Amino acid sequence: MKILVGGFVAESNEHVNHNTRLEDFTLKYGSDIIESLYITDLVKENDIEIIPALYADGRGGGVVKKDAFEYIQQTMLDYIQKHYREIDAIFMFIHGASHVEGFGSGDHELIKNIREITGKHLPIAIVSDPHGNITEDFTKHTSIHRTFRHSPHTDRPEAHQIVFKLLLELLNKRQNIIPAIKKIPVMVGGERSVSTDEPMVSINQFLDEIEADERVMAASLFIGYVRHDSDKCGAAAVVVPATEKDQDFAEECVSRIYDYVLS
Repeated sequence: MKILVGGFVAESNEHVNHNTRLEDFTLKYGSDIIESLYITDLVKENDIEIIPALYADGRGGGVVKKDAFEYIQQTMLDYIQKHYREIDAIFMFIHGASHVEGFGSGDHELIKNIREITGKHLPIAIVSDPHGNITEDFTKHTSIHRTFRHSPHTDRPEAHQIVFKLLLELLNKRQNIIPAIKKIPVMVGGERSVSTDEPMVSINQFLDEIEADERVMAASLFIGYVRHDSDKCGAAAVVVPATEKDQDFAEECVSRIYDYVLS
């Protein structure tokens, strides 16, 4: 089994006085990508051949310079173009809160262009930060999409491993699934959504309850990110069905999360 891996991380605050340049990113290749995705042991245990593309880590900073994003995106797309016929799936960390000169959301631009190369059937599993700004235009290009639960992000390694295991399960099932999503008309800063405080304690418990249902692979609340202006901003509920026949149930679940969060 062959899985291509990579990552793109940029949390873009347009209110700081400098842009994020290419030299501000930490660019990782080879086994360093596997370590950054927290899947080293799972890869060994399951005898998986990994094709590492690029992991570009810009962390928190200003708006990403256009030429920086273009280099990162083209490098990733070149790897995918070269290998997509031989791989079984793609596994990536895409943060979700980038803002790029001339593009808007780099996250949305990247996943759209990846899917254009692979076609609609190759499984793509994405881990994201809960502070990502996600829309249907993003999730429709994925097979599995899940966030970490906690802020601060104490469960990030666990979340990566959960999604990677789900991807392996999907490859065994060979189901054509698409995450259900519903945008929630709420925008709050990260400091107002700490997971040890309410309402996030109760919301995360509710997500765990939904995720425990055998008809659901994953359930997430994207809190969103408010430090730049974009039509992608805002919260969103995302639920991944376990099988194709569970798609309607996933739609029901995102509506339940929507109602619960607003209440």
